[in-house]
Amino acid sequence: MPNDKVTSTTDNRETKDAKLVDLAIKAFSKQEYSKAQSLLLSVIKHCPPDYQTQFKDKQGNLYIKFWHSSDHEHYLNCDHPEKNQQKISFYPSAYPKAYFYLALLEIKSENYQQALSYLELGATLEPNSPRYTIEKAHIWQLMGQSEKALETYQTIEGVDPYVTPKDYEIALEGQGNILEEMGDLMSALCMYQTSLQLNPNNSDLIDKIQSIKLEKAGEANNTPESAYNYSSSAQLTTETDISNVDQTPIVTSPSSHRKRLKRKARQRIYWGISVFILSGILYGYLSYFEQSKENTEQLNQIVTIFYRIGGKNIVSFIVAGFAGFLCYLGISDLTKINN
Repeated sequence: MPNDKVTSTTDNRETKDAKLVDLAIKAFSKQEYSKAQSLLLSVIKHCPPDYQTQFKDKQGNLYIKFWHSSDHEHYLNCDHPEKNQQKISFYPSAYPKAYFYLALLEIKSENYQQALSYLELGATLEPNSPRYTIEKAHIWQLMGQSEKALETYQTIEGVDPYVTPKDYEIALEGQGNILEEMGDLMSALCMYQTSLQLNPNNSDLIDKIQSIKLEKAGEANNTPESAYNYSSSAQLTTETDISNVDQTPIVTSPSSHRKRLKRKARQRIYWGISVFILSGILYGYLSYFEQSKENTEQLNQIVTIFYRIGGKNIVSFIVAGFAGFLCYLGISDLTKINN
């Protein structure tokens, strides 16, 4: 409910602190973590004990605090109690946002309990925001508590005046990440596809969907009675993206991405081994024609081309070298992932 008392002094203070929070976020994006933390800690000291997310000025005009002007625009376009009753003006939020980014700093240091504490404080000030819920789910996932993370994401049930389509998209994708980790690929696929409807240009989601469909297609090909014909089309960051002050941080899952990278690395190794075997077959094939008494008549056009390149040794060496290169890439990728 709106706070009808005039709080101009406090709110002027919050306007200044909101600018400090923006500076802290810029410092974070430059990996100046100590500077960001110092700015944010100085901001939360000014948070009043009776903090309100909306207030009226002396003229009775209603102001609601949001992180970004885009959040304000979304609120105005949704059904809400004050719609068509009075003008609602945007006011920059500082203190809830400061607690949120302090939590992100603690996640960086893997201080997950402290991060959860900051998120709780932020959610207390701004109970309608889904951002704290999304980040809590992310932390539970990092702590290996997938079931709890999934349940946390599921509390965000859809778009409303405070939950933007982007917020809901992130929550659905987060559920998909967890379900994929748990091996429930079809449920994960459903979540990814629903999330993609909210943002059809999300290339990461398209890649995740393609990856699952390709995996299911492999299973289908190994099942004679299956009539499914899967057609195909991600790559996740392991950290929250805060490269732009006006963007909501996007939370993604690290482990499902690692699994996908491991699959690709193993595929390279398998291809390398296959090509290496092919080089041996090729070498034997060419050797057979060399030893044949009728080699001049039996050398077909392909073999003739091979000999023009440089003979069986060079051709086989080139193919074997390519096979070795594929194996090297695959083993190198696996080593990096495991480290």
